[in-house]
Amino acid sequence: MLPWGKPEKVCKLMMLKQRPLLLTLLAVAIIAAVAFFFVSRSGNSITELEDVVRYIEPEAYYVTGAHYKLATTPAGQGKVILPRELDVGEFGKEPEFQREVGFVGPDVCKECHEENYSTFIETAHYRTSALPNDRTMKGSLSDSSELIQTRVNPLRYEVSEKDGDYYQSVLLDRDGKTWNHQQHVDIVTGSGKNGQSYLFWQKDRLYQLPISWLKGVGWVNSPGYTDGLANFARPVRDDCMACHSTKMDFARRKLNLADRHTMILGVTCERCHGPGQKHVEFHRANPDAASKHIVHPGLLPRERMNDVCSQCHSGSSKLLQPAYSFRPGEDLSKYRKFTTNGEKAGGVHTANQFPRLRKSKCYQSSDTMSCATCHNPHRNERDRPDIFSNRCQKCHQPEACGQFSTLGQKIATNCIDCHMPKKMNKSITFDSDDADAFNQVRDHFIRIEPAATAEVIQRWKTEKQTK
Repeated sequence: MLPWGKPEKVCKLMMLKQRPLLLTLLAVAIIAAVAFFFVSRSGNSITELEDVVRYIEPEAYYVTGAHYKLATTPAGQGKVILPRELDVGEFGKEPEFQREVGFVGPDVCKECHEENYSTFIETAHYRTSALPNDRTMKGSLSDSSELIQTRVNPLRYEVSEKDGDYYQSVLLDRDGKTWNHQQHVDIVTGSGKNGQSYLFWQKDRLYQLPISWLKGVGWVNSPGYTDGLANFARPVRDDCMACHSTKMDFARRKLNLADRHTMILGVTCERCHGPGQKHVEFHRANPDAASKHIVHPGLLPRERMNDVCSQCHSGSSKLLQPAYSFRPGEDLSKYRKFTTNGEKAGGVHTANQFPRLRKSKCYQSSDTMSCATCHNPHRNERDRPDIFSNRCQKCHQPEACGQFSTLGQKIATNCIDCHMPKKMNKSITFDSDDADAFNQVRDHFIRIEPAATAEVIQRWKTEKQTK
């Protein structure tokens, strides 16, 4: 027997004294196990699966057809396409950039134009590209992550957020392990009006991520992406970003190599008014002088004013000169050759808005009608048919409408849905594991559309009955 007491009492006393230490050791063990799980998961890089991963160089992406074969045949199901790294260090071998000079950014414009700035930042133009944060990322995340299944059962995606950073990952289950590949979300494109897509930098190259967010639907495969093929290799070209940013300096003869340090995201002041550096320098030195060294689109001839909007609202086009080289006031036909005449309400994102408008009798019978006749570019007027209908009534009286005798003055609140209905844009397909999805865009061909009118009347009747 020990001199200070019975053995069982001594052991009990020692255990009580050591309990904090034991709890600490247990906590450390749990943390270590959790850490091991995540490390082992992140360590299972999908790039180790040679039968799964395919690499494509950016300059070869659109010309070899390699990705198209994978996207349109069963051989691509369950595969992952990654970009092949070409450049070492920042810009690799010093590229020759197409530098667009004289841009200052919208925050500088705010110095003198705070009223326009404060309302403009609420518009879709301003928000059409941005850095990711909790305000610009519109897609919902449950508990900081969201899993998106594909029709290939072992293959799925995860969209996640950690400490303010956002990621997209592809996950593949095999041999009792989860293999993964993760990319950081670096740029958000799309205001969220219809949806958003996401971009990432690999060194100095810009690529699109495979998962997009579509309003009213949720997380879907990015436009034109095949469900079950994880494609991280689509290069983002200058002509794509030219309608999603004010300026981005791309390298000549390098498809998607750009200078992220000089970019101005969002379609902001200088895309419509021209580079502002000379204007700012002059008016800082001469604050009371009349406006100089800047373009006022509303004072341009109608054709040139509409050219400013047509850069991005006339459907698909072929570049004739560098993507960002057009300046407001110039003839756009010298910079872009458009491949649509407005016969269809399709086209990339925009439903060929300006060509469709030109088909309208309203436009053809006017010498002055322009995009700005109906749109105030400095204000967010989305989902306000009453505002646009009021502008229609500067030329058209409600009493002249064929539905006035039946519906009365109510028709004055919404000319738009009857004469410029929203339509499904099937030129942009969002593939998913169960069905295709499409976003709706407003047709800018102003006309009498009996089917649309009947739909609006029925909606009004239903609303009246439910009140």
